[in-house]
Amino acid sequence: MGYRFGAPPESDLDVHPSEDDVAFFRENGYLVVERLTTDEELAWLTKVFHAVMDEGGRVFEPGREQGAAGPSQLDQSIAPEIEYPELLLTTYRRNGMRFAAALLEVPEADLVTWAHMIRKPARVSRVAPWHQDEAYWQPELDYHAVGAWLPLHDVTVERGAMQFIPGSHRGPLLPHEHLGDPAGNLLVAPEADAAKAVPCPLLSSTLGS
Repeated sequence: MGYRFGAPPESDLDVHPSEDDVAFFRENGYLVVERLTTDEELAWLTKVFHAVMDEGGRVFEPGREQGAAGPSQLDQSIAPEIEYPELLLTTYRRNGMRFAAALLEVPEADLVTWAHMIRKPARVSRVAPWHQDEAYWQPELDYHAVGAWLPLHDVTVERGAMQFIPGSHRGPLLPHEHLGDPAGNLLVAPEADAAKAVPCPLLSSTLGS
């Protein structure tokens, strides 16, 4: 099969979760993994990412007020693998599936995945509000899920590193409300206790996390 950017770079990098990894995740609800892919694949993924975002076929900006002018602050694309199926062949996905199966305690063959790309331009842009991903899911369904985030460059606390509230996955779904135009479906949880948050910066040595 021909792919626009070619197949992902070949790699024999195989990363396996340890018992400590699984125990930490169960206790805290998040996990930082030092490396799930290679520098070569990161460069390849960056090309695909820019194509997805710049060509805009599946890109939207959540929370944007209807009729608002000005540059986008938080572009997103859901399921870019529909247009770029080569994303399903990456080392990142292969290793991520292995971790997901262990953390969720299910056979890897039972996993269903979808990708979600986000671009925050290098200027003053919207801060992602505190929320629980479950607030976006269909309430009539019973979910058993985990998300994995891969930055394409160094991410310090100042540049927007992911932050998590340890143990919050064991509590209830907090009340959420819309931030901005409800049609944009951007949610915020006002009751989230951000003072307990743990930032998880990812620098060059752990960029494949």
